[in-house]
Amino acid sequence: MTVTHKTQATSRTSGGTEDKGVTMKWLTLLIPAFLLIVCLSVMRANTIHVPSQQPTIQAGIDAAVSSDGDTVLVADGIYTGDGNRDIDFLGKAIVVMSENGAESCVIDCEEAGRGFYFHNEEESSSVLQGFSITNGRGDGAGIYCYNASPNIMGNTITGNTAAMWYGGGIYCVYSSPTITDNTITGNTGDEDGGGIYCSSSSPTIKGNTIMWNTADDGGGIYCCNSSSPTITDNTITGNTVYYTGGGIYCTSSSPTITGNTITGNVTIYYYGGGIYCGGEVSYPTIANNTISGNTASIYGSPAQSNGGGICCFGNSSPTITGNTITENTATGWGGGGIYCYSNFSPTITNSILWGNWPDQIYRYNHPIISYSNIQGGWPGEGNIDEDPMFVQPDTLMYTDYRLFWESPCIDTGDPNLFDPDRTRSDMGAHYFNQLDYLTLYITPDTTEVPPGGQLGITYTAINRWNWSQPFWALSAVKLSGSTPDIIMGPDRYKLPANYTTQVQTVYNIPPDARMGMYDYWAGIGLPPGIVFGQDSFKFKVTE
Repeated sequence: MTVTHKTQATSRTSGGTEDKGVTMKWLTLLIPAFLLIVCLSVMRANTIHVPSQQPTIQAGIDAAVSSDGDTVLVADGIYTGDGNRDIDFLGKAIVVMSENGAESCVIDCEEAGRGFYFHNEEESSSVLQGFSITNGRGDGAGIYCYNASPNIMGNTITGNTAAMWYGGGIYCVYSSPTITDNTITGNTGDEDGGGIYCSSSSPTIKGNTIMWNTADDGGGIYCCNSSSPTITDNTITGNTVYYTGGGIYCTSSSPTITGNTITGNVTIYYYGGGIYCGGEVSYPTIANNTISGNTASIYGSPAQSNGGGICCFGNSSPTITGNTITENTATGWGGGGIYCYSNFSPTITNSILWGNWPDQIYRYNHPIISYSNIQGGWPGEGNIDEDPMFVQPDTLMYTDYRLFWESPCIDTGDPNLFDPDRTRSDMGAHYFNQLDYLTLYITPDTTEVPPGGQLGITYTAINRWNWSQPFWALSAVKLSGSTPDIIMGPDRYKLPANYTTQVQTVYNIPPDARMGMYDYWAGIGLPPGIVFGQDSFKFKVTE
């Protein structure tokens, strides 16, 4: 993809003399390993082609041999009718996948059934990959799992409805599927679990985009009945519920919720815009998440519209550590960041609560809080009340909650805990990586752009040393399945001592750009092989 761009630079110093002659054009040096595609072909006993060899996907599965690890390979197209909905793996350890990914292969259930139906003790060797599943209807309208634990990866599950029931996108009961790298969007659970419903289940939910789903409770994910899902590295955004748990709802469950971005979720009447924890014997772990811009609620009474970021209710006792909880809103009595009620006894550490409205924490009891940065202050060992200094350019709609080097949150967390760079723990969801010789952040102003549109990116470079440092810079963009296209650099620059600079660049996306998900990468370093710092993000070209 060929792009054009224009650049505007601003600079700031950190304990040194500002060099206004420094101009950052931008980006790095070496394309890292994640941009290189290594294709490994795994020979299988048999590949069954649909529709050239078998007329429907179900017919392909019927013909597959589990003991041989067969693959059912589905050609591009839109699949409808009997044999292409309520598709049953029959307990077989096989791979069912599309030839060219979810954008090219659609299963349209026509509101006459579900997409896929797992109920025969399938395990991780039963793989479902690369389909768009839409217009499903019933419990688990997109994918239904009962006493089954398949591997569900790389699918788009959209526009499905659990009419009067549970799990618009995916339904899990007595199941532990692995759910990775899917887009789960625009699904409806008329009762619970717009995106994913978990009951007596322990799925692994990792790397998914879960957005714009709706339900009574648990717009993104719903957990109940002693479920213990692992919810990691997902983007859970823009989900809406009538009652509780816009992003995630957990009752009488103990999920592990780590490394997620939980933003822009809404409750209409009750509690917990981002996360709701309640019920009996709930011990969720909520760690290293960015929980921002969530709302509780739009129309509820003051007694109900509490816990914009997190609502803790009943006898749940979560461990809340290393989170950034910011810019959430509670329209009731309080708890813009966290609302604590009843017998709830949270432990909060290493977290940032900042910019929430009307307050950071509202409590009926006495949560134990330590080594956290809480706007307005809070009693407890190691707590501070100082501007966290987020990397948050005013010109951007997409907010970056990583930290400048000057942040008081760096190396001031629990002294008994350590970040991956082996330094004392930082406060908040994003630690400052001190293993990078120079630090580079790249922040997009959006993650979706149409052909012919513009993509704005802010580059932040930080030299925390007492000496100046020359470097080369390069950036590249890559559509999934294609080769990287270098769009800037390699160019040479110099960063003064104790210096931070930000550069804002706008790229013009070509009108004929291919639709799909792109990787954007940038790095700074010295040739031939030294990389000082690098960063990346994904964006989608879509109409």
